[in-house]
Amino acid sequence: MSLKKNIIGLGVAQLFNYLLPFIQYPYLTRVLGTESFGLIMYACSIIVMMQVITDYGLEVYLTKKITDEKKSAEVLGQYLFESLVLKLLLLVLSLPLFFFIYINTILFNYPTLSLFIVFTMIVNALNPLWLYQGLEKTYIYAKTVITFKITTLFFVFLLVKNENDYLLYLIVFFFSSFFTILTLYIIIFLELKITPIRVAFSNVISLIISGFEYFISRAGATLYITGCSVFLGSFSDLHQVALYSSAEKLYIAGCGIFSPIITAFIPYMNRTKDYNLFYKVSILIFLISFIGVFMGFIFGEDILNITFGEDLILAKDTLNVLLIALSFSIMGMMFGYPALMPIGLVKYANLSVLLSGCIQVGLFLIIILFGISITSFNIAITFLISTMFTFFYRFFFFVKYNLKARNEVLVK
Repeated sequence: MSLKKNIIGLGVAQLFNYLLPFIQYPYLTRVLGTESFGLIMYACSIIVMMQVITDYGLEVYLTKKITDEKKSAEVLGQYLFESLVLKLLLLVLSLPLFFFIYINTILFNYPTLSLFIVFTMIVNALNPLWLYQGLEKTYIYAKTVITFKITTLFFVFLLVKNENDYLLYLIVFFFSSFFTILTLYIIIFLELKITPIRVAFSNVISLIISGFEYFISRAGATLYITGCSVFLGSFSDLHQVALYSSAEKLYIAGCGIFSPIITAFIPYMNRTKDYNLFYKVSILIFLISFIGVFMGFIFGEDILNITFGEDLILAKDTLNVLLIALSFSIMGMMFGYPALMPIGLVKYANLSVLLSGCIQVGLFLIIILFGISITSFNIAITFLISTMFTFFYRFFFFVKYNLKARNEVLVK
């Protein structure tokens, strides 16, 4: 029952999470213009990149720890305290990195905007999603997200009226994040009856060591996803950021259709190891994604025009590349933690994205060293290559494990 409730809850949240921005984007691209739209997309990409540092992979690591065996409220309170201390430490460490980005990119011309990027970083660092996932109560998390997404939409339409209002968008984004996180903690304290319980700092050190591979995994994944927009914003221009971001938002929306299933499957598969259901769902997901990609190739230009305006129809070539990446990405996620965690091969899921991130960096360096045009299309190609590697790497080790298990059975 928890699996169904979580899938439905996350599904509705994702529907709003991606539907509401697609109501915003046609308005924002037309009101703000391509350059200002590219600027706020660049800012949001940096926020996401910084959040991965402060999350430290806890969304997966602590979810696994909680679902491995039922934890008491006292133990959960200890985890909560450890996570908060760790996140605050990581937040302090991430601020110099942001400052380096600030002084070396176009953000230097937008100090007030950059300040709200930092404010949003601080709030998002405290996201307790791992606790809701571990308790398989992500439907509660989903309800909270939906509520404030709708509120955000209202204030965007109310306040953002021209190209000079790009700052107001980020201010609204900050307050939405702030009240979302605040509400989630109120629910944790009052409804779930979990409060932080102080532990020795050695416990935090242990969490740092144990969760490091999960952090590397998430960092690698973000590097070759969000890193594309950050790279474009740092070495190209805001027009290319806008082109890539418009195509990327459609890609992310495609991922978002399947994300609730994959997210809910992580604790479910770790607890039940129900591979019969896993195979059926994987086949269904592949077929649906294939149809979606095919439709995207046919109607992608119309979708870009309706969603972002005719100025961003030029993103169609970039979108075509990301649509191909979409199928590999979705299947890569299914054969990641849901498939590998229950059989003790989670290290390969983590290593795959680390290696993919290295491949992405290598491709970025090749583009710079060989003077290849830094365009949204070329950056999308690097993303496709990295995504394909992630899927094939994970699938290889999953198949290898199953062949080894079958051979051992035959020998016996």
